Amino acid sequence: MVKKELKSMYIILIYMEDKFVNIKIRKEFRDMIKEYSKNHGYKMYALIEELIKEKCTKKILYSNQT
Repeated sequence: MVKKELKSMYIILIYMEDKFVNIKIRKEFRDMIKEYSKNHGYKMYALIEELIKEKCTKKILYSNQT
């Protein structure tokens, strides 16, 4: 029997419209999110959702825009 291993890969569930989806991230980043969430009173999924809202809905300003 051969055992498959994912190197440093974790799955995080994101809540979206009453459904969860899987997101794969490396263990290093999962641990960072876990520690930050613990220290600041967030649930991991809530922190990720807030970061996505913040980073993906801002208008990106470029230096060559008028």
